Amino acid sequence: MELDLDPDQQALVQALEHLTQPFLEAPRQGVFAPYAPKLQALLREGEFDAVQLQPGLGPLEAALVVDVVGRAPYLAETGVSVLVAPALLGRTVPGPVAVVDEVARPARFLSVARHAFVRRGADVVLVEVAADAVEPLSGMFAYPYGRFKAAPDLTAGEPLPADKRTDFDRLRRVALAAEAASAMTAALEATIEYVTHRRQFGQPLGAFQAVQHRISRNAVHARGARLLALEAAWKGDALTAALAAVYAQRFAGEAIEDLHQFNGALGITLDHPLHYWTYRLLALQGELGGLHVSAEAAAAEVWPEGAPPPPGPEPATAYSQLGW
Repeated sequence: MELDLDPDQQALVQALEHLTQPFLEAPRQGVFAPYAPKLQALLREGEFDAVQLQPGLGPLEAALVVDVVGRAPYLAETGVSVLVAPALLGRTVPGPVAVVDEVARPARFLSVARHAFVRRGADVVLVEVAADAVEPLSGMFAYPYGRFKAAPDLTAGEPLPADKRTDFDRLRRVALAAEAASAMTAALEATIEYVTHRRQFGQPLGAFQAVQHRISRNAVHARGARLLALEAAWKGDALTAALAAVYAQRFAGEAIEDLHQFNGALGITLDHPLHYWTYRLLALQGELGGLHVSAEAAAAEVWPEGAPPPPGPEPATAYSQLGW
C-alpha cells in the first residue's frame, strides 16, 4: 500500500530533494563518515528543523525530512534535531544533536554535535556540547562518533520533565526507524542502478529472474519500513513506534546481505558508495538496542500486565490490537 502525500507534504519533499541535490554524488575517498556541515547549515537556514512547529504540520512532516535527507550519501543529523527535540521542547535546538546513553561510551554525531541529550539514570538532560569536551573517534559505522573526555556538568543543562521521558524514547525510536528505512531505500536504489547497467552473460544482471525476485523482496521491505516509520510519526503511540523499529531491524540484515551480493566484489570496496548506507544500518541497529529490545517494547504495550498469554484462541485479540 502506498499513501499519497498532500500538497504541503509534496512541496516539502520537493524542496528537500532540491536542497540535497548537490550532496547526492557519493564521495570516492573511501571515508566512512562523510558528514556535511554545509548540508546541516542549509537545513537550519531553511528552517526545516522547525517544520513540525508550523501550523498544520507535525511529526509526520518531520519524519519526511529524516527520510529524504537520509538518502544522501553525505550525512546531516536530522533524527533528533528535526523530529525529537522540537516535539518535546516546542522549539528548535541547533544541530547536530546527539543522544548519549552512557557518558563513557561513544555516541553517534557527538564529535560534531552542538547539543546532546544525556541520560543520567532515569533522567534525560539537554546540554550544550563544546568541541574541546569531546574526543572524536574513528570507526567503520559510517557516522561521526565521539566520546566525552569527562562527564559533562548536567546541572547546567535542561532536564526533560518526567512526563516527557516516555515521549523521548518513543520519538527516538521513530527517528531511528525512519533513518534505517531511508538507508535501506538509498542502498536499494543504488543497487538497482548497478544491476541495470552491469552486464553478465550478454545481458544486464537485473534481467535475471533470481535477481529480480530478491530485489523485489527488498523493495517491499524498504517501502514497508518507510511506511511504518511514517505511520509511527503520525499516530504518536508507543506500540506503532516499537513495531516500526522491529520491522526495520528485522529486514535490515537481509538487505545488507542481498544488496552487497548483487554488487559483487565491487560492493565490498570503499570506492563503491553502498557502504555509506549499509554501514549506517549496522549502527542504527545497535542504537535501537537490537531486535529483541524493540520486540519486548511492543509486547509490553500489547500485554502491559505481564507476560503474553499462552498459545490458544485468546491471542487473536492481541493480534487485532497490532492491526494484523
